Amino acid sequence: MAAAGTIARLTPCCTEPILIVNAADDRLKILHLVSATAHTQQTLIGQLTALATRTDRTHVNMQVVHFVPGTAHAAVLRQAGVPVHELELSRKRFAVMAFVELLNHIRQFAPDVIHAWGHTAQLTTLAVKPFVKSLPYLLWTMPNTPPLSDTTGFIDRRKLAFLKRGAPNVQCIVYPTAALAAQYRRNGFPDDNHTTIATGVDVDRYKPDPVARQRLRKELKLDDRAFVIGMHAPFLPEYDYPSFVRATAEIIKYNPDVEVLVAGRGAQRGNAGIMALLGGGTLATRTTLLGEWSDLSALFNACDVVCSSALNDSSAMMLATAMLCGVPCVGTGKGAQGEVLSQYGIAVEPGSPNGLIRGITRVIEMTPDKRTFMTQNARQHVVNNYSAQGAVEKYLGLYLELTQAREAKLRTLMSAKKAASG
Repeated sequence: MAAAGTIARLTPCCTEPILIVNAADDRLKILHLVSATAHTQQTLIGQLTALATRTDRTHVNMQVVHFVPGTAHAAVLRQAGVPVHELELSRKRFAVMAFVELLNHIRQFAPDVIHAWGHTAQLTTLAVKPFVKSLPYLLWTMPNTPPLSDTTGFIDRRKLAFLKRGAPNVQCIVYPTAALAAQYRRNGFPDDNHTTIATGVDVDRYKPDPVARQRLRKELKLDDRAFVIGMHAPFLPEYDYPSFVRATAEIIKYNPDVEVLVAGRGAQRGNAGIMALLGGGTLATRTTLLGEWSDLSALFNACDVVCSSALNDSSAMMLATAMLCGVPCVGTGKGAQGEVLSQYGIAVEPGSPNGLIRGITRVIEMTPDKRTFMTQNARQHVVNNYSAQGAVEKYLGLYLELTQAREAKLRTLMSAKKAASG
């Protein structure tokens, strides 16, 4: 069995669950609890979707409980044949009987592992413990956000305090990045029952594609000789468009062949905010705004460098996708973004137009051999460490590791009882 990561301690000292065996279904049963926090993070939802839809159902039976009814994600899972139950257990929509319904479903399904995504779902696993005699193993996947920040409210701080208190009794906590794991541990979470499983990208879908590059460049009327600086990000403050615009404006002054290609929600000509940043000069005429854009493979293949000016690490998977397409990347080295870039891209300080200028200029000045070396190694780095299928396999390995440890403990207990009675 492939190990899912280093886990120093899988079982708490005195809270060992009892193995539940359903003779009618001997598959490994996993119950996913998904809270509102997880719904707001596409990386978490994407990871859960891949896990629920790519797993061999002849050996694993997965069901999902959404705490926010009526989501598009629930519909996607149902279309893929994954059973989804919807309960009102979020801060905005809370029904008292929803908790009872959840308890009944846990007793009926009798999962081997309860996998909680998001803080509210994780708190719920602690709340159901006194009401379920044979509680399955608990697995938490933490949201890809800092545990505490200046904007964290009172309720979220109290949630974190309760989670910190209950975390030692959880069999394994999964963090999406090593940086986030360190932040949680600095805030009092245990050092010994955690592992890291990075968010994955479909490595078979994204690859260098010269045909797509030529097609999109022709469609957008970009010259073959143009050096295209690209970015895909919604027009929101945390993505720091002002720094990106100032950096590209400075580069365009001295590079007549540079063009800028931007996509993302709000990145369109009708948006007064972004038009004010571009102004009415050369930068505006050499910047193409695409708005929401779904064909990321064509977009990134059409670029010569892809950037992220985000003040957080929310664009990490965007950079990983661009690296799979064989494009050099320049991004802020925050958390997951820094881990994705590693030595295979160029990391710069957040909020620094000058840092972006230096990074993009390094790519412009690269020799063809050095560029090829960087892009080939960057793609292999993503394939090795950020594959969606690889993440699924790590989670499955973790489920098996947890349940096999429980079965071994159960066999030991049964042998001890038999010896004592004999």
